[in-house]
Amino acid sequence: LYEAIKKYFLSFDDLLEMPEHIMSTFWRNPEIDIDELSKAFKIVDESIVNNIVANLSKRNQKMYEAYDKPLSKKEIDKSQKGFVELARKMNDDGEINLEELLADADDLVE
Repeated sequence: LYEAIKKYFLSFDDLLEMPEHIMSTFWRNPEIDIDELSKAFKIVDESIVNNIVANLSKRNQKMYEAYDKPLSKKEIDKSQKGFVELARKMNDDGEINLEELLADADDLVE
């Protein structure tokens, strides 16, 4: 049941584990708010953060700084939700394909 529902549910964690070709398009979007991104990354493993920061535009890479002030879980969730909404918008605009991101890895053929 989880696998059937998962196809329709996008989480912030899914955005952290995107295939490289989707990641480079998504994280270079000019609508990425660097301040919100640093809040969203507050509880994300540093190696994942470094990988995503490397996919940001050069300008955003220079602007990015880890958020070091205390944040509530609610504030972090709000920041992360904004990036999920951006991904849905980009999907609706045809810029990225979320079906590919949410597909079960067992369904993929290489």
